[in-house]
Amino acid sequence: MNNIIVKENERELIRLLSRIELTEKDDENVSELLKKPLDWQYIFSVTVKNKIHLLIFNHLQKYDIEDAAYNKYAKVMNDLLYANSVKNEIKYNALKEFYDAVKDKIKIVPVKGAFMIKEVYKDYAIRGTNDFDFLVSKDDVKKLDEELNKIGFVQGKYNSKTKEVDKFSAEKKMLYRMKMYNLLPYVKVVDNPALKTVMFDISHSLDFSLDKAPVEEMIQNADFSKDIPCLAPEHFFIHMCCHHYREASNASWIMIGNDLNLIKFCDVREFILNKMDDDTMERAMQFAKKHNLEKAVYFTMYFIREIYNDGYETDILNKLDIDDESFLYEYGENEYEEVKVRKKDFWTSLFSENNIDEIDTLPSFVSLDY
Repeated sequence: MNNIIVKENERELIRLLSRIELTEKDDENVSELLKKPLDWQYIFSVTVKNKIHLLIFNHLQKYDIEDAAYNKYAKVMNDLLYANSVKNEIKYNALKEFYDAVKDKIKIVPVKGAFMIKEVYKDYAIRGTNDFDFLVSKDDVKKLDEELNKIGFVQGKYNSKTKEVDKFSAEKKMLYRMKMYNLLPYVKVVDNPALKTVMFDISHSLDFSLDKAPVEEMIQNADFSKDIPCLAPEHFFIHMCCHHYREASNASWIMIGNDLNLIKFCDVREFILNKMDDDTMERAMQFAKKHNLEKAVYFTMYFIREIYNDGYETDILNKLDIDDESFLYEYGENEYEEVKVRKKDFWTSLFSENNIDEIDTLPSFVSLDY
């Protein structure tokens, strides 16, 4: 059971700093909060869980904070920022190698952090990621496997004892391909003390419906004229929304503590502010309705309004024509005979160490069993 402690000043500080740019008013509010006694161990724990710790510390180091507990936290965070910068450089080098090998053979497009780090955060240090994510046509999966194998990537799991990748069986790969929207991860060992492996996560569908039509349309309309291809802004936005809703509404992700975190909502907000306008948002709404993805967009924008409330969110929500909001706290549609409802409210869930206490019975399958 989570030991839920409500720390309003700490939570407000985290909320304010969970953005790339601070307004003058944000800066004033942060300065006032930093004058108060703060639990830095709590802040560190919550921000790491929410994968927002690097961005938040990048802001905090600009303030004059005289606190012994903070100084201990700062020493750790300085090292993490540097290490993350090195790791992301390695990952982008692997990404370039990959694209140089397949650009004339396969249409594959980076999503999530693989795009956001360079194009939105514009700083290798402040946005972490476990792997790089891509979209590919399901028809190209076999060819993709061949090309990734050529440059040393194999589907498997890193063995810390042998320092090699243990390959998954052919049966497991086939079963996963049939039942999941993505492929088992591709892993490559790298010779660097900062990073043991580079991992690619590749999807051919947006969710467990395994409908490949939305991804096919996204790829067909992507821009392949650049060194690294990119989705149309409206499609990138929709993909992020589907990713967030999928993880929040499945017991498998709740069980591993990855169902809700601030970095996901921060990503979408920053993408909207930096890469979208009224026309691209209108096209996103049309795409969502065409492919029955309204719930994913509504879920994401509803909670972005809860966190940031910048003023544009309600207009987007109204365009989706959803009257029944009960699905916002439901999960397990693909894992139980009847859908489950979360017991905790959004803010409690977001700031909890994990939400495994929501799970009364194990789901019928654990989708993340690598």
